[in-house]
Amino acid sequence: MKHIILIVFASLLCNDYAVSQNMGYDQIEKFGLSAKDWAKVRIGSKYGFIDNKGNVVVPIEYDNIEKFGLSAKDWAKVRKGSKFGFIDYKGQMVVPISYDNIEKFGLSAKNWAKVRKGSKFGFIDYKGQVVVSIEYDNIEKFGLSAKNWAKVRKGSKFGFIDYKGEVIVSIQYDNIEKFGLSAKNWAKVRKGSKYGFIDHKGKEVVAVEYDNPDEIRKGKN
Repeated sequence: MKHIILIVFASLLCNDYAVSQNMGYDQIEKFGLSAKDWAKVRIGSKYGFIDNKGNVVVPIEYDNIEKFGLSAKDWAKVRKGSKFGFIDYKGQMVVPISYDNIEKFGLSAKNWAKVRKGSKFGFIDYKGQVVVSIEYDNIEKFGLSAKNWAKVRKGSKFGFIDYKGEVIVSIQYDNIEKFGLSAKNWAKVRKGSKYGFIDHKGKEVVAVEYDNPDEIRKGKN
């Protein structure tokens, strides 16, 4: 019985190999594994997709294609060389292959994906549009240091952006603590050796003029 199963299994493998060779492909994935109703195929080191009629629906020109839905709903992340972009279920390019990295949608911001070009970061939306300019040296996850805001850095200076991609706290501080860490509803900020506090409107509620943060009277917020 085991012998028969092994023979059948080997036969199936040979059939798959024969099919791929007859169609001119070096590899054909199982249909539905990486895309609904499509199969990922490879010729040499390049990937694309065919439909269940054997038609090429995604050109076999990519160095890698992720599974649809893995990094973005209804899209697949693709790579050419060291650059990334996205294609949709029509096989069309919806995000140009121009980024050095693209995070998974929703990982750092709801409905957005953080992208990188060189050493600069920004965000794109589900239309593939840049919603936060790719100009920051770092962008924290939204909500990590402030509710509905993301802490950003340019050079050695910090500030905050909101979900409109607008700068809500000017990028002028040498450090900004998490809101609520040192004072309820406020965040401690530093310029040089001086400390103060900002509120959730981005206003300085305690002037940045104290040498020691312990000198600042708390409990007024």
